[in-house]
Amino acid sequence: MLQWRLGPPLGGYALVAEAATKRPTWAIGGDGRMRIERSIQDGHLGEHIALAPVATAASRARRFVRRVGSSWAIDELAEAAILLTNELVTNAIVHARTPIDLRLELRGSRLRIAARDQDPRPVRPRAENRQAERSRGLLIVARAARAWGVDDHPGGGKVVWCTLDVPEAPPVPA
Repeated sequence: MLQWRLGPPLGGYALVAEAATKRPTWAIGGDGRMRIERSIQDGHLGEHIALAPVATAASRARRFVRRVGSSWAIDELAEAAILLTNELVTNAIVHARTPIDLRLELRGSRLRIAARDQDPRPVRPRAENRQAERSRGLLIVARAARAWGVDDHPGGGKVVWCTLDVPEAPPVPA
């Protein structure tokens, strides 16, 4: 990997380019429980945060989504994106118990939220039970997202993802 650094590796900003893709990535900080990176490729925006499988990961993920949504000027999606993120990350914490890579990508009018874990076991949504207090996360994702799915990751584990449509901005009066 080819790297250029603009500041301390985890204390400030660091510009990193992977030799294979020449894709710029900005490392925006982190600690032992998370690492945040931002990238721009082919006009698409992307940010991700690496999270440890700890109880505070879901709240960190929610704050991350709120910050990214604000910086990308898609505040109107904030609540739905936070809800979906919370369900994906909580599901990974409870069931996979491995580090989580949460990615947000904005491609045109579509926001993609993806949580990768290292657990190879397939995701199995449970049948709806309105009385249950748990195990409804993927049912919520299925109802609130435009689309969702699970992909095997070539590096191991799986990626559970969902998408939301970004509403068109109203026309500006002349």
